[in-house]
Amino acid sequence: MNTQETKYQQNGSQNSKVELGTPLPHDTSDFTPHYIPQDESQVEEAGNKGTAVVDKVKDTVKERGQELMEKTGTRVKDEADRGLHAASSQVRNLQRAVDSAGNRLNEQQPESLKTGTSTLSDGLEKVASYLESKDSEELLEDVRGVVRDHPAMVAGGLVLTGFLMGRILRVGESSRTAA
Repeated sequence: MNTQETKYQQNGSQNSKVELGTPLPHDTSDFTPHYIPQDESQVEEAGNKGTAVVDKVKDTVKERGQELMEKTGTRVKDEADRGLHAASSQVRNLQRAVDSAGNRLNEQQPESLKTGTSTLSDGLEKVASYLESKDSEELLEDVRGVVRDHPAMVAGGLVLTGFLMGRILRVGESSRTAA
């Protein structure tokens, strides 16, 4: 049987024989002590070293977390900018379609219809130009400004949008059940 003699302090100094391979009350399979402090100053020194290591690990984790947040933020911004570009392209295509439809109206159509398509085309042109001139951060800041400056108007617009979406969904649902 292989034994190792160790000194430790417990109610005074004692010698004790400890059998190698004796299981401890908890799993220490990944821990191999290289040094066991013997007095209070050594314990304090070991504690200070441990604190320094923990502080270094915390700093490293914090730095890596910030790097990850920056990379993630950049990816999200890039995706938002791509979506904004796609939206501006769709609005531009819609504007061209409305403009083309307005140009095909003949003399027999009411003037109000021609004026309406022209006004709609001009409005879509402004929206497309606005979207093309902004990046996602600028657009978000503009939206925040509108909400901050006109909260009642925004709330009313959201209620109206919700009402219209509900009507559209109900009409679509009733046409599916009738079929």
